[in-house]
Amino acid sequence: MCDLFRYGIAVSAPQHVVPTPDWPTISNTGSFAPESCVFSQVFNMCAFLGYYMLAVYYKYCHAKGAHGALNSACLYIGIVIMFGIMMVGNFQFVSIRT
Repeated sequence: MCDLFRYGIAVSAPQHVVPTPDWPTISNTGSFAPESCVFSQVFNMCAFLGYYMLAVYYKYCHAKGAHGALNSACLYIGIVIMFGIMMVGNFQFVSIRT
């Protein structure tokens, strides 16, 4: 649903989307404001919800008696992945200045 909303914003301002015969990619619709703000917020919400799900699952497994290294490793790897999702959402390629 949010992708359609972001696509609608991008198409309403034709200078934001390079005309292509196919459906524009995420990088085309998420590069300029205001679409990039929606893109960033969606990725931030996904990262936060993912972190919350990781924490709940870690506590659930811990309460069930899974005190192993695999449970901890999954939590730490998941935290790194959620941090990466936030970085992808907040630093689009067009926004980076060299």
